[in-house]
Formats: sequence, C-alpha cells, structure tokens
Amino acid sequence: CAWHRVFPWALELAETCPDIEVRVTTRPSMSDVDWSDVVWLQRVQVPGAMQLISKAHATAKRVVYDIDDDLENLPETNPAYEHIMSGPRDVVRELIAAADVAAFSTAPLADVYRPFVTGRSVVLRNCLDPALWPMLDYLYWHDPEDDERVMIGFSGSPTHNGDLAMIEAPLTQVMH
Repeated sequence: CAWHRVFPWALELAETCPDIEVRVTTRPSMSDVDWSDVVWLQRVQVPGAMQLISKAHATAKRVVYDIDDDLENLPETNPAYEHIMSGPRDVVRELIAAADVAAFSTAPLADVYRPFVTGRSVVLRNCLDPALWPMLDYLYWHDPEDDERVMIGFSGSPTHNGDLAMIEAPLTQVMH
C-alpha cells in the first residue's frame, strides 16, 4: 500500500530537503503531472494512468512506477482475482513498460516483472517508520514482563488473508 511504499519516503524527502516540495495523492491527475518534476505512481492500475505518463514524458518529466504486489501470480483464491485478471494486470504491465524507473519491494518481485521493464529497475524495500505509527509506543516491541514473547505485526487488506493462511502452519511450528 502507498502508506508503506511512498508516504514514508515522501516525508523523509520533504524533511531532509526543504527546497523540494512533495505532494502525495491517492488519485493522481493531469494537474499533479503539471505540478511535478517527477511523477511517482504507486500500484496505479487504471487505464487512464497511461495518459499521465504520456503527459509527463511530453513535458520531459521522469516517471517512476512502483508496485509491491505480484499480480502475475495471483492465486485464484484472492478476492480480487477476477477483477485483476479482467484488465488491471495488463495495465500494470503497460505502465511498467512506459515508466522511466520501475520500483519493486523485493528482488524476487523485480524478477517477476523484469520481462515488462524497459527503463531502469530498482528495489525499494517496504519501510515502517515508527514515528508515523504512534500506537507502536503503546504496543512496542519488547515487554519487560515477558522476555520470551514474540510479537509479529501484520498490515494488509483482506486480499492478503491467503498470505496469512500460507504462513500459519510454519509460524505455529516455530512458535512451539
């Protein structure tokens, strides 16, 4: 999700480089392209996004397409499977091919999409900035009362329920 992928980097950039303006939006528009020097599209999968890339390139602006989900190997059990296979997967392929830089959360994911990359490919790992998650102060990582306790955090939509089910048995085995 953009919260883990783009927002922490954007905040860091804005804080460390005060001469750079950063705008994050959930629905990029032509006016965002006009405003930007670099257009960063995170997991956008609507056909109109190609127009954004075309406009950016027509005005000599760079485009980064960022994705952290493997839509090429989506299991049929995923609630979004039918929707993704009906068009968005192909849109993602086109957008990756049109981007100047394709950014992925892991090297294996970059390998999955390599056939569609025509520009540069980079791996930018997901990050969790504790400053953006005040509830972590409450939960935190270590309970002084229980040195044996292990906490595992998970953030994901219901489309990731299969991911949790896949790791349930190994986690149960490791924890016992």
